[in-house]
Amino acid sequence: MAGKFRFETVKRVRELREKQQQREFAAKQRKVQDILDYIGGLESEKETVMDLSNHSRREHFDLQGDFLIQRYMQSLYRNKKIAEIALAQAKKELEKQREIMIKAMQERRMMDKLYEKHVEQSRLEDLREETKRLSEIAIIRYGRDEQV
Repeated sequence: MAGKFRFETVKRVRELREKQQQREFAAKQRKVQDILDYIGGLESEKETVMDLSNHSRREHFDLQGDFLIQRYMQSLYRNKKIAEIALAQAKKELEKQREIMIKAMQERRMMDKLYEKHVEQSRLEDLREETKRLSEIAIIRYGRDEQV
């Protein structure tokens, strides 16, 4: 190869930046999934409590137990609403991170194209130099043959 790629360091930095953005994107995806799992757990807990409440009401009436169940259900509802707000925020952050990651990928691809262009130019330059050397050798041989 005729010369070193001028932007080798920039290319490497862009590759590292892209990997970092991908890791951050994956972390934000996990956060969104964790919140979704938490909300699903709250829904499951709500259904379980409702089933137990309905079953216990059939057996006997307990005012204090019903009051506690009602407060617990309100607590589950509040936690679900808080989780839904956190989910909306996490999705916004995920979308922003997706855009940042896409930009980093585009920058890395641009550097890859520049590198490929450099490699092709170096290959053509090497080919030209080789052709020039072969031409010089042919001229020298032709000159020797003329002298004999």
